Amino acid sequence: MLDEPDIINVAERALTPLEQLSLGGCSSAADEKETARHVLAWAEALGGQQALERRLRELNQATPEALCSLAVPAATIRGLPWVGDFNRFYHRVAWTAPPMADVYAVPFAAIINAWVEAVSRPLRDESLSCSELNDLTWTSLKQALANDLSTILAPALQTEYHLFSLHEMPGLDHASSQRMAAFYRAQMSDGMATFFHRFPMALRHVASAGARWLATSESFASRLREDAQELQERWPFCQWDRLKAVSLGLSDAHDGGKTVVEMVFDEGSVFYKPKPLHSEAFFGNYLDFLMATGCAEPGSLVAVDLIVKDDYGWARGVRRHRFENEGDLVTYFENAGALLGALYVAGGTDVHVENLIACATAPVMIDAETLFHPPVSVNGEDSAALAVNRELFTESIIRTGLLPWWKLSASGQPLDVGGLTGGAQPLQFHERAWINANRDRQRLTRRAVKKQLNIGNLPLFEGRPVSAARYVDAVTRGFARFMNGVCAQKSGVRAWLELNVDRELPLRFIFRSTAIYLRTLQSLQEPSALKSGFSTFLVLERLSRARYCDAASDYPSRELLDAEVSQLLARDVPIFLMNARSSDLKAPLTDTLPGFFECTGLDFALSRLQGLDAAQINLQTNLLKTSFALASGQHAVNATPASMGHEEENIARRELSHLDAAEGIAQRLEESAFFAEDSSVNWISVIYEDRLQRWQVQPLGARLFDGISGLVMFFAAACDIKEHPRHRGLLDRSVATLEGVVAHPSFAREAGRLGLGIATGLSSIADTLGRLSRHQRYTHLSSSTEACLSLLVRLVNASGDAVNRDLFGGAAGALAALASSPPGLLDSIALKGLRADLFAYLESPQWRELPVGYAHGRSGILWALACSHRAVPLEPFERELLRVEQERIADEFLPQHGNWLDPRYPNAGDGAGVTWTFCGGAPGIVHGAAPVIATVGSGPLKNRWAQIRESVIASHRRAPANPVDHLCCGNFGRMLALNDPPGNSPMATVPTGTYSLGWEGIPDVPGLFQGLAGIGLAHLYLHDRARAQNWMWWSADVPID
Repeated sequence: MLDEPDIINVAERALTPLEQLSLGGCSSAADEKETARHVLAWAEALGGQQALERRLRELNQATPEALCSLAVPAATIRGLPWVGDFNRFYHRVAWTAPPMADVYAVPFAAIINAWVEAVSRPLRDESLSCSELNDLTWTSLKQALANDLSTILAPALQTEYHLFSLHEMPGLDHASSQRMAAFYRAQMSDGMATFFHRFPMALRHVASAGARWLATSESFASRLREDAQELQERWPFCQWDRLKAVSLGLSDAHDGGKTVVEMVFDEGSVFYKPKPLHSEAFFGNYLDFLMATGCAEPGSLVAVDLIVKDDYGWARGVRRHRFENEGDLVTYFENAGALLGALYVAGGTDVHVENLIACATAPVMIDAETLFHPPVSVNGEDSAALAVNRELFTESIIRTGLLPWWKLSASGQPLDVGGLTGGAQPLQFHERAWINANRDRQRLTRRAVKKQLNIGNLPLFEGRPVSAARYVDAVTRGFARFMNGVCAQKSGVRAWLELNVDRELPLRFIFRSTAIYLRTLQSLQEPSALKSGFSTFLVLERLSRARYCDAASDYPSRELLDAEVSQLLARDVPIFLMNARSSDLKAPLTDTLPGFFECTGLDFALSRLQGLDAAQINLQTNLLKTSFALASGQHAVNATPASMGHEEENIARRELSHLDAAEGIAQRLEESAFFAEDSSVNWISVIYEDRLQRWQVQPLGARLFDGISGLVMFFAAACDIKEHPRHRGLLDRSVATLEGVVAHPSFAREAGRLGLGIATGLSSIADTLGRLSRHQRYTHLSSSTEACLSLLVRLVNASGDAVNRDLFGGAAGALAALASSPPGLLDSIALKGLRADLFAYLESPQWRELPVGYAHGRSGILWALACSHRAVPLEPFERELLRVEQERIADEFLPQHGNWLDPRYPNAGDGAGVTWTFCGGAPGIVHGAAPVIATVGSGPLKNRWAQIRESVIASHRRAPANPVDHLCCGNFGRMLALNDPPGNSPMATVPTGTYSLGWEGIPDVPGLFQGLAGIGLAHLYLHDRARAQNWMWWSADVPID
């Protein structure tokens, strides 16, 4: 059994190093090897030795070893609240009682039951409110405690049971429970002393679970008793003899384990919400005001029916509606558009699939705690790019959460979480599963699960959930009608908000994804984390990586991270509070963080309201349509011409000069651009998120492929060929935007996420800046170029064996960027090291498995190696290896098809497995061969590739017209890759007015490789090859011996 000294000893080991330090811990003798392992693990958790050193400086500690070997006085530990709670619960456990294994449906039910009884029995006996609870409610409360204790204890108990079963009674069948009973007796006989010595954090978590269950259960029972009459008067069906079920834990646990409770009756449900409901009450009044003033139709906006108390409340459940006719469904989605507008005006966010219920007339938002969300202040000011991105995204309807938005689940599945569109996908995930629970062959495993969620955010029609993506016109009508109504009554809406938004209105700030917190809490309950406070500390330190890996960053603030840690240690999902009339942030258990936001939430909403006009409504409507077009899956089918109000250009491909066509594209880009007061600029586009495997609507990022760098290249080439004041102005703004991105403190962290490549990674930004810095007007960019190249070298050196090595996204792209560095900035040592790694890769088994294409295959890597020859000459053996690999690609060529086969397309019987694209097809492969042949080619190899090129060109001319025109996968890309004159193209004429970009129902795509900027650059190339190719890294700087 554990006596008081034992409990104090175990409790000390359940303290994190920072807790030991704050409690006055002193250095003590420690195992040097164990301390060294702790230090290494700490550095790994933070992201490296430099991150650890920065962390220590912030803690005013000279060495990490001092924090890994502290001892806290016993008297101090004895006074910790959770130690007292554990003492109290521990001595109530009936250690000698026979097992009761069938009370709760949890593993190790007999042990869990003993703890449940020890915690709960006094409450039922001593609390008047709890003693009056009916048996159904009391049993549900105890089941919730059993579930919580099982989450803490069962995985660690299973590791002990596994060891126990190796020695005790082997060979028992699945139905037997003899060994499990013996394990119960073994644990209870020593008061689980051995277990808690092995898993000290389990002691701490059991204490906190019991204490917070007592507090929340007593609070719920007393409030239920006090409000019973009011509940029955508001909702007559709410009578305890008609209660059918009680469900607990329906929300994340916040502020001491508080969660939502549902009481189910035949006529409906009533929810107990242990938090202030003033924001929900405000939202209901706000919707009533909007309907009363004519901004919205009467009855088109619906709020939850509430009983509001000081710090808690009751809400009637909203039932999901089944529609019988499509006319009602159209009205429903028009009202959904009005709700979208109402949230946009009030600065609402996070209205995802779990925060919406589809009722009979309109969607109902069940939590309104995320209104009036202002932007966060980072280092006092935004970069240029972030300022304009706020207008395009942070301050747009996309931020409400109602529109399609894709996120990765814990298992890596892309999921639409938009309130009006998500929830219909089957969820695929891995879950813990207990096999043969409470039997001798009990085990814990993980299994794949595919489950259709029944969230309730989508209305049902003919038995199936219906996404708003099928009723875009209805949503658009409702949104536009509402926004025009608000625009006509701006002064009245403003006055109402100023009068009714209370300083004490409690709101919630979403700092980090709840999914991250839930994964962290699960990690804290793994047996490995329960072994010591230091193990738990390492799990929590990973949340600080973003701050300490970037030496220039001070965001997130230390105070914010500390607030997260304190709540997670209490086993709560962290919550951060704000109010609409303050720029401060408040977290439980911590001080207020003053000036966390750039402005108050109310000022943010009023500023947006003030700027509301026809142009802004048009912008938001276009964003709405674009988002739904992506969600519908119809945006890339037999693409329609890309245009945005250019009806005069929707004529069949007109005969224009290439220069006129490029200038026309520049004009279109200018008309669709968004300008900020700080001279920055940006565009809205569809961006492909590789991890999500989905397209998202968002502002352009910095990279070349589909970002600001690509626009810079187009406008730079345009101005280089023909000076134009407006084009120069756009170029200067684009350059200022790119500078702002690179100079921002968050850039180093974001660059790590981009990757290395020269199309989609950091290399593309470095190359863009480098090409600009060679021109007299932009020589000041040399410092930004140098900073980018230095960061690139650091990322290359930090990358491991699993690094992507292709051209567009990986290490080959980094090599190409280093090779094209401006004079004086070439890092020849880094170039040689990276090149040596790539040559070693050429001799690995993985090399043979790569496709042959240019963007992501062998051809592009060989191209980069050859292009590095001009910067730093290749060694003879490297030239020979390059030649051999280029011969191999030639060997794989299929002359009868004029193409290569690709292992990803094994059934391409016509030989067009690689397709006819620049990025992955035969034109790109031929293009990639040119510098290799120029660098290492002998006469026979040159002749062989000349024949291959002619064969590909001939097939290219016979190939059917591509429905897409852009560079990456379209007509202009293959034309330029082959350098084939337009007259020889399978197209009758080169398109010069209207272009097919592969999209339906969305505005122009501005980007370089899959948008208008790339087509414009191609027109400039066809007009003046010598000048234009200087701005195309795939054509410039090609070495010729």
